[in-house]
Amino acid sequence: MGLYGQLASREATAGLAYDIYEFVQEHATFNGQFSTLVAVFTDSGIATQREFERKLWAQLRQLHELDRVHHEWDSRVSSDPDDPHFSFSFAENAFFVVGLHPRSSRLTRRFRWPALVFNPHAQFEELRASGHSRACKA
Repeated sequence: MGLYGQLASREATAGLAYDIYEFVQEHATFNGQFSTLVAVFTDSGIATQREFERKLWAQLRQLHELDRVHHEWDSRVSSDPDDPHFSFSFAENAFFVVGLHPRSSRLTRRFRWPALVFNPHAQFEELRASGHSRACKA
């Protein structure tokens, strides 16, 4: 878990990029254990769900701009957000990113502060393959 400044700010992007890269490196040593990176932001002024979604996509776009200089998109997933096989990619690792914020229309996605939860896509594939999760059949 990391605490960052304003969602989609240059400072938050730099810190989060570093932490995601470190997470990817460490996750490779976890021997199949499930793990998640949670990024919490200090924004308190996000007034609407639309504003949060705009900032979420801006944050992911900024992370991608930093990452694409060094890494390709994870070839196991699509880079097109309109494609059902889309997943965010960083350091050539796909992530299922969940956004949380105080004004979410979905109760299960409400959180006191804006947050992005980076779940390695491979974990969902493992759950699907093992038959342990119906939620992963989306």
